[in-house]
Amino acid sequence: MILGLGLLVVGMVACDTASQETEPVISPNGKPLPVITITPTGTTLAEGEDMTFTITTDKAIDRSITFTPVILGGTTDASQYTIAPVILPPYYTTVDMVLSHPSDYLVEENTTLQFEIGVYSIADRYLTHPNFVKPVYNLTMANVNDPGKLTINFAWDTEDDIDMVTWEDLNDDGVLSGWGDGGATGANPEIDHSIWVSDPDGIYYVNVIDWGVDAFNYTFTIGKPDGTKQVIDGAWDRTAFTMDHWTYWGPADTYRVLKVVHTGSTFVVTAL
Repeated sequence: MILGLGLLVVGMVACDTASQETEPVISPNGKPLPVITITPTGTTLAEGEDMTFTITTDKAIDRSITFTPVILGGTTDASQYTIAPVILPPYYTTVDMVLSHPSDYLVEENTTLQFEIGVYSIADRYLTHPNFVKPVYNLTMANVNDPGKLTINFAWDTEDDIDMVTWEDLNDDGVLSGWGDGGATGANPEIDHSIWVSDPDGIYYVNVIDWGVDAFNYTFTIGKPDGTKQVIDGAWDRTAFTMDHWTYWGPADTYRVLKVVHTGSTFVVTAL
């Protein structure tokens, strides 16, 4: 009798244990599986453009999920792009995350950016299907020269306020008129966009206002509308340059450093 009761108890425990082992503690079947698509496709993002990462799940749930971009590496400075976390609301199955690469008008080499998109918060990380693998993106962040203008960057290696202005000598008679002062802002580098493809053919000059600063090293980085780049650098010596007296404001003494010959859509820039 006692032996029979013992066998019955063991049998009941064994049956209960077997039943527990065949059922998972938490089933992933009801969890959404995200898929991410990119528009436009490719691995290059040019200045002035956006890239959209559309996150789509195969089912909706009654909870919000936050997707976050995490930067893994690359040579792109954080000031050259914007991207932020996005929230997939309850009962929705799609949300867009946008990477923007705004134009900074700096003439520079292409850079790179590596990042992944995932769900990282403790509250959200278990809401997605375990088969979701955080995708990693490796992008080229491409510099773009303005196709309608000559882009001139003027930089120097001191903390002084140095400026840049442009003149025109369209009649090639040595009688100059002020053309642009977009490079006289107090920034370093200064950026000038005053000479356009649509402007009259002829001769233009790029002048430096040193405001009495005697010594500094300078670099002109020139972005041409055809996408090419030209670099001209030197050590400042105002006695080596022709002086033109700027009277449009100031007044100020300006020194001719570059000559620009504009013909059609081309620009030939030479150091003086």
